[in-house]
Amino acid sequence: RAALPADHILVLKTHPNLDPAATAVDGFDVVIDPATEINDLLMATDVLVTDYSSSIFEWALLRRPLVLLVADLDAYRADPGLYLDYRSEMIGAQVTDTAGVADAAGMATVDDAAWDAFIERHLGSGVGRASERFVDRFLGATEVAHGRSGTLPRDVRHE
Repeated sequence: RAALPADHILVLKTHPNLDPAATAVDGFDVVIDPATEINDLLMATDVLVTDYSSSIFEWALLRRPLVLLVADLDAYRADPGLYLDYRSEMIGAQVTDTAGVADAAGMATVDDAAWDAFIERHLGSGVGRASERFVDRFLGATEVAHGRSGTLPRDVRHE
């Protein structure tokens, strides 16, 4: 904590499946209840520091700096295993200790090309407009365009 500027707020939110009593909380300005929805916290976060969390994928969409504390990367890769190659496929800065976290957080940037490639590779090329596409498909123009008068797909009965 001492290595960070005074205007930074260091927040801890542990995984909801971990016993909060097993995690040291000294040095954190705020300790969040582990049951708190992570996506609510991500919206208020400037730099995410994590390890192997799947929250990285949601975070990537925000295009904000990421610091990965992965001192045990080789051991973690062996057991339980990783969903991608951290050395070649992961975005963000990789560090192995808390001093590295402080340094990386202070200099954290987003490499737009790397983020774009990561998002495309792991999240697809979603074009958005999911609600509009749902309504069109199940309630709207798609049915009319295909000569069906109902508002639901023909294999769905509405009584």
